[in-house]
Amino acid sequence: MKISVIINGSIVELPESVTNVAELLEWRQIPAAGTAVAIDSVLIPAPRHHMTLLKHMDNIMIISAAYGG
Repeated sequence: MKISVIINGSIVELPESVTNVAELLEWRQIPAAGTAVAIDSVLIPAPRHHMTLLKHMDNIMIISAAYGG
């Protein structure tokens, strides 16, 4: 069953293959290194990305580190 989530303020319908945070980052082609993910204002540590299941209308904030000056 497809679910929708809110990613950085935009509603996104996820493919059925995306069920956890790690799969979400891979699907969006976002490198896990240097990326912080919070669901409903709770930080999800990188070691828990594979274990953290996504639910319909989760409010997800993804922040990637910017390099340079």
